[in-house]
Amino acid sequence: MPRCRPTASGRSLRASVTRLVLPLVALLLACACSGQSERRLRSTLDEVRQEFRHGNFEQAEALAQRGIAAAPPDSTWAWAFRLYRAEILIERNQIPEAQPLLTETIPAGAPFDPLRARQKQLLAYCQRSANPVGRLVLRIAGQRDPRLDQWSDCICTALQLTNFWQDLKIDSDRGRIYVPAEIRTAHSAAERDLSEGRITAGWQAALRDVVARTRELFRQGRPLCQAVSGRLSYELRATWLDGMRILDGLESNGFDVIGHRPVLRPTDAPWFLWRMMTWSRDTFDRRGADDVERRPLSSPPA
Repeated sequence: MPRCRPTASGRSLRASVTRLVLPLVALLLACACSGQSERRLRSTLDEVRQEFRHGNFEQAEALAQRGIAAAPPDSTWAWAFRLYRAEILIERNQIPEAQPLLTETIPAGAPFDPLRARQKQLLAYCQRSANPVGRLVLRIAGQRDPRLDQWSDCICTALQLTNFWQDLKIDSDRGRIYVPAEIRTAHSAAERDLSEGRITAGWQAALRDVVARTRELFRQGRPLCQAVSGRLSYELRATWLDGMRILDGLESNGFDVIGHRPVLRPTDAPWFLWRMMTWSRDTFDRRGADDVERRPLSSPPA
């Protein structure tokens, strides 16, 4: 049977197909390898979480080290594994070794992880989730002053943080802790104590710290309540007082969020009425409001 010789047009067609298909195959293989790599990293991270939650810190650290070695050095994966390793070191009372891991720069596009939340990232989370609500209320009221937006952001962030501190135990049982990792490290507040129902001196100190920062945000945002008029002014005052009253409850109960979750009660009504009536003459809160008018808006001190 005679052999068919390829024609010039046939050879050209085959060369064109080769030029098109081979890069496509290479791209598909690269994507498949990348997908497999990410799946392996995700699987390892899940194992770290599981071992950590069961208190198997030695095994969890070994898995975290494996993840750090496998992930690209500057990736969010490597950052996540390093933060988990820092949390493990804290639980094992190796705080000096954990400290450098907690001060690393957060990579762009890093996902928000409440368990390992750091202060700047926590504030950024509030900026995306809570602050737009306040600005929307101002827009509905016809307010577009940037200064009002700044004061509103302070109040909305403070309200979001207050809710985090109020529900600390509830969130912990769901695997979420919003107290920033560097603050927990500074006060030796261990997640294990919280999960086992213990509010230690370390947790009391950590909560005292974050509550003080939250109060400062409330004070920075207080001028908004006087800058608007009518019904909105009174609604903002009531909202501001709600948040401050919850913080008062946290402090009066010794920051024991396990045995005494602070809530507003009918018995708080006389206090609210008095504070609403004496709002403009409240010199303690006005000092905080006057201070913010003399300095630029800033996040709580690090």
